[in-house]
Amino acid sequence: MIVLPNKGLGFISVTKCASTTIEAALSGKKGIFVGGTTGLKHTKYRLVERYILPFLEIKGVEKPHFFAVTRDPADRLLSWYKYRQRDQIAKASKNSRIKQNYTGDITFEEFAFGAIGENPEPKYKIETQKSFLIGDTKEIEVGTLIKVEAVDSLLPVLLDAFAIEAPTTMERKNISPTPSNAVMSDELRAKINESETFKDDFDLYQSSASTPEALFETIKTIPIVRKRLRKKRRAERAQLTNEK
Repeated sequence: MIVLPNKGLGFISVTKCASTTIEAALSGKKGIFVGGTTGLKHTKYRLVERYILPFLEIKGVEKPHFFAVTRDPADRLLSWYKYRQRDQIAKASKNSRIKQNYTGDITFEEFAFGAIGENPEPKYKIETQKSFLIGDTKEIEVGTLIKVEAVDSLLPVLLDAFAIEAPTTMERKNISPTPSNAVMSDELRAKINESETFKDDFDLYQSSASTPEALFETIKTIPIVRKRLRKKRRAERAQLTNEK
């Protein structure tokens, strides 16, 4: 979770949705950063709504506009499958709590069917993307959603709209290697994305921005963005006048 109070922008970090990449892009900016800390990095919006926003209000800071990154649920589930095979779990004591999450002894298909089944065991349990984005009203409260595959092209556009300097290059971080048993057929992908567990996440992903035009639709009414755009237009008109 990141909040840049002076810029009016905040970021909700959904697990397995390029959050480490976003953190790297915003590092060095002035704000509230809760990153790289287990249990805090992926603070859900409803907790921000309950605790962070009231604090900002006391300090006279207007509510920021929040954005998040979404991902095809099947691809995200595959990423979780790979992540739960990392050395920290593979080499953990057999009786340790973390060992119960190890997926190196099952196929991805087995993991997927466990995840979309009723009352999944801890080994298969995955929090939905929607759960990170809703407030106490159970409605989506994060105003801008960006598809993970569009982060490289759209994050600089979003940051520029809020007068935030973007990095010159976007480097993907924290990418898990793909094990040999991580195979997903088109049929399995469809079953995951159409399941009761992940169908809302798939709808969110489908409706997320993948073009600059779609992105601007989510931010065009925000005062700080409108002011920024008017300033840029005036500068462009002045430049055209000078060239004449």
